[in-house]
Amino acid sequence: MAYQKKCYYCDEGVSWRELHIDHFIPSHTDLNLKKEILKELKLDLSFDFNGLKNVVPAHSSCNTARKGKYVPTAVSFSGALVITEKYLPRILEIKERLDSEDNYDSDVARMAAYLEKGYITPERLYDTLRNDDVSYLEIEDLDSIPARVCTKNVMIDCYLPKFPEIHGSMMIAFRSLRIRDCFITFSHSEIVNTLFQGIGSSPEDRFRGFIVATDIVKKNCIVQLGNNRFTISLDEARQLCDLIDKVAPRYINAVRSIETVYKTESFEHSQKNRFRLLKISRSLWRDILEFAREFDYENGDTEWHIFDGKAIYLKVFCKIPEDSVRDYRVFIYPEAEGNELWEKFTYADDEVWLCWEPSILIDSEEDKIKLQNNALWSAEYSYTWLRTRLIPRVIEHAKHKSSFLRKVLRGRYKVAPFDKLDLEFDYTEQIQKKFTDIKDLETIKTCVDEFQRFFAIHSRHFLSVTSIRGIYKATILCLQHFTLNQGTLGYINIKLDGNRTLETIVASIEQKLSELEYKVGVNGSNVEYALRSLCAILREGELVSDENIFIQELISDLIILSQEFSLLRDLERARLL
Repeated sequence: MAYQKKCYYCDEGVSWRELHIDHFIPSHTDLNLKKEILKELKLDLSFDFNGLKNVVPAHSSCNTARKGKYVPTAVSFSGALVITEKYLPRILEIKERLDSEDNYDSDVARMAAYLEKGYITPERLYDTLRNDDVSYLEIEDLDSIPARVCTKNVMIDCYLPKFPEIHGSMMIAFRSLRIRDCFITFSHSEIVNTLFQGIGSSPEDRFRGFIVATDIVKKNCIVQLGNNRFTISLDEARQLCDLIDKVAPRYINAVRSIETVYKTESFEHSQKNRFRLLKISRSLWRDILEFAREFDYENGDTEWHIFDGKAIYLKVFCKIPEDSVRDYRVFIYPEAEGNELWEKFTYADDEVWLCWEPSILIDSEEDKIKLQNNALWSAEYSYTWLRTRLIPRVIEHAKHKSSFLRKVLRGRYKVAPFDKLDLEFDYTEQIQKKFTDIKDLETIKTCVDEFQRFFAIHSRHFLSVTSIRGIYKATILCLQHFTLNQGTLGYINIKLDGNRTLETIVASIEQKLSELEYKVGVNGSNVEYALRSLCAILREGELVSDENIFIQELISDLIILSQEFSLLRDLERARLL
C-alpha cells in the first residue's frame, strides 16, 4: 500500500495474487560482495538485508526474471535505498496499525473466551470498557416525587395519583446491557391492568401479566413491557416483581383516597372519564334543560335561579350559606348508553345517563376543601341533589306547564309519585367497616358472600397460600359449631371430596391443608371454590355455640383473606377509571 500497489521494477499495478516481496540485493548474494557495497555506500556493516530498506513489491514475473541474472552494485543499490527510505515511514505506519489490529483481534478472542467460560458478564465487561461501573443505588423512597424504588439492576419511578388527578404514570429502566438506557413508560391503564396483574407472585408462577415465558434451565424470562418484548435474567425478573409489589399498594391506595374525596366509589365510570350518577329518559332530560333555561341565574333571585341557562348541559351556578360568592358548583353531562355507532341499534334510544365530571371545575389541591364544604359538589352530593331535589322539582314544574298534566291535576289521569319512578342505580351509602370490627354473624355472612362473588368474577388474581389455608381452617371451625341439614352436608361433601360423613369431610380438608405446605400462592379460582363450602355452611347451617367467641375465631382465620381481598377489590376499581 505504501508503493501505491505498483511493482517496483515495471511501475505497473500489481494484485495481491501476483505480488512477491523481493529482496533488491538477493539473500544468496556473496557475503564479501555485500560488505563491499556497504563499505562503498558508507553503511554500517550490521545493515539488515532482510529489513524494509532492502525489500520491494514486485510482480512474480518480474521477480522471476531477475533470478540468477542480476549482480548487485553499489550504484544500483543506492538508487533503491533512495526509494525504500522514502516509503519507509509510511510502511512503518501501516505496520503499526496492522500490529494493533492483530493485538485487538487477540484481545477480542480472549474476552470472548472469558465470556464463554463465565469468568465475566457482558454487563461487567461493558461497564469496564466504558468506565461506567455504577449500578443503581438500592433505595426505597415511596414518599418522594416521583416515588422511586431500585435494586442494583432495576429501577422504577412512579408518579402516584395525586389529587385532583386520579391517574398516575410509571417508568421502568434496567441495567441489563441489552436494554440499558431504554426507559419504558406506562399509563394508568397499563399499570393497573398489566403490571399489577398477579401482584405478590413470583415470575415462575406465571400470574404476572407482563411475563410471557420463563426458562428455569437458562434462568431467564421473556417479558412484554409496553410494546417491547425482550429477555431478562430470572434474577432481574424477580427484582422487577419485588419492586412492583412495593409500589402497587401505594398506587392503589392513592386512587382510592382520591375517590374518597370525590365520593365516586359507588358510581360506574364511563369511557369519557365521567361518573354515571343515574339514568333518566330523554324527555326528562329535555325538561331539565328547559327548567335550567327558565331559571337562569340572571333571571331571578329565588333558590332555583342557579343555572347557566345557555349551556347544552347542566351548569349549576349558585351560592351556599357557607359561601357568599356565587360560583359554579357542578357540571352534569348527558351521556348515551352506547358510545359506538353500531350500539345505537343495541340500546334503547330514549334513555340518557347523567354524569359527573371532576376535571373541569377541580384543578388544584385547594379544591379538596371546597368539596368537603360543598362549595364544589362531589358525585354523591350531586346524586342526592338530583334525585331528591332537582328532578322532583322539574317534574312538578313540567306538570303545571303541560296541558296533559293539567288533566292529571283534574284527576283524569294518575301519575306515579316520584319515589316510584324508575331512575335506576339507587345509591346507598356504603359504610366501610374494618373486617376485624365486625360483631354480628349476619355481617360475617355478607362479607364471605362478597369474597366468593368477587373471586368468581376475578379469578386470575394471585393470593398467598395463607388466604386459602385460612378458608379451610374457617370451614373446619364452622363444621364444629354448626348443625347442617342433609342437603347442605351433601353439597359440602361433593365440594370437599368427603365420604358422606362429617369426619371424612374434615379429614379431606386436613389433607388439603397438608398439600398447601410447599405452595407459595394460589389463584382466585382456587379461593372461590374453597369459599363455596364456607358460604353454604354460614348460609344454611345453624350456629350452636357462643356467637361472640365463634366470630372472633372466624375473623382470625379470614383476616389475611380480607386484607388481600380489599387490595384486589380496589385494584379492580382502579382498572375501571
